[in-house]
Amino acid sequence: MFRLMLGAHPELVEIGENQFIVDGLIDPHAEDFRYNTHWLRHERVFRMRNLTCPDGLDGLALRDHMIAAMKDGRDGPPVITFHADIDVLDRLFPTARYIHIYRDPRDVANSATRFGWSGNVYYGADFWLAAEESWARKKKTLNPRRYAEVRYEDLVMNPSSELSRLCDFLGIAFTDAMFGYAEKSTYDKPDPKLTQQWKRKLTSRQTALVEHRCGPLMDELGYERAHRDLQPMGRLSKLHLAVDNKLRKVKAAIRFFGFRDYGMEKIFRLPGLQARRQAVLLRMQETMNRSLK
Repeated sequence: MFRLMLGAHPELVEIGENQFIVDGLIDPHAEDFRYNTHWLRHERVFRMRNLTCPDGLDGLALRDHMIAAMKDGRDGPPVITFHADIDVLDRLFPTARYIHIYRDPRDVANSATRFGWSGNVYYGADFWLAAEESWARKKKTLNPRRYAEVRYEDLVMNPSSELSRLCDFLGIAFTDAMFGYAEKSTYDKPDPKLTQQWKRKLTSRQTALVEHRCGPLMDELGYERAHRDLQPMGRLSKLHLAVDNKLRKVKAAIRFFGFRDYGMEKIFRLPGLQARRQAVLLRMQETMNRSLK
């Protein structure tokens, strides 16, 4: 939703979530950036956007080529969404401005589990922890004038004031056109019901599991815990959660991709079967694309 709000601004060009710009690097910490073009050509989002890797282009030149193709002739600075590898981003985009949006981890963990990325909310919290811990490290190295932060709940409850603040940060004027995304996408306008969904969708035990993982950082970010006197978890409890997470992820993947493709992808990981595995992976990518909102 937030990226679509930015993309609806007439002075910005939103080009989507493009983690492949970082993930496709052979060594993101090398002195010179080089891309694994074979990997890129088979990456789901890269293929979905009909991008190419022209011969002779690599490194920053290939990065610029991909971004220009996604802008498709539109004028204005690009808005690109990333979820990981923040440390590398500053090397790829040394003059970029950052807007970090964060959300209640209980809602994030619930979403991760609902989409099958995790088998239970205890492991669903990993996504929130990884992002917030990475950002906490990175912002210490950034000039405060290069980044802004926004709390998801504040954005939903007070969208105009929060967007005005963020537009000031970007040096552009706020416009009501930023809410026009709802007319051109399947996303609705900000609705207070989107906040604190965990209170309706998580049990008390599930809430406690997330707070076990995220409690200290929740306190730092101003999220009130529902459980204050949680006891340390024993090894057996953690083992049970790990096994439960694995089994539920497998079940979710089979339900989503079908038993045939899920099983064949695992079998074709054996030596000498990579070409056949690639065909299955491409089919699974199409399944994922059809499910996108």
